[in-house]
Amino acid sequence: MKAKNHLPPDRSMPSKPPPRVSERLSGMQLSKAVRVTDTGSESFVLVTRYPGDRHPTAQAIGTVGAIGLAKAGVKAIEWLEAVADGIDPQDPCRRNSSQHLKAVAKDYLKRHAHLRSIEQRRDYFERLIYPKLGKRPIAEIRRNEIVSRAKQSSVWEP
Repeated sequence: MKAKNHLPPDRSMPSKPPPRVSERLSGMQLSKAVRVTDTGSESFVLVTRYPGDRHPTAQAIGTVGAIGLAKAGVKAIEWLEAVADGIDPQDPCRRNSSQHLKAVAKDYLKRHAHLRSIEQRRDYFERLIYPKLGKRPIAEIRRNEIVSRAKQSSVWEP
């Protein structure tokens, strides 16, 4: 009878190395970069802290060759403006303006126009809520933000 080899397989060596990605930041603006993968594909990326994220991440603007450097720069500026408004430029549901607090609140006020207190509510939204939270996506707003705005005003009655 032949002796069997009972050695476990060598798992210390990965079967396929992970892909290598390098990013070269633009010398003029530290938020724009070119991402180069180990397969040689290149893409323009924007490195910034997107809404809802704690840390800066890189999102692809477009592939090098498919769009030019000038167009990538214009798109990066548009994305930075959207991020400043609290909108993730690549998330289609956040890009939709009907998902912002102001649009949802206006829809609410229209549906409840029959209430006697509707003018008070409309005034409350316009004075206290819209200036701070009106442009933000509804999914990102927490209850405590609304409550803290209400407590700052004279209308708060617990």
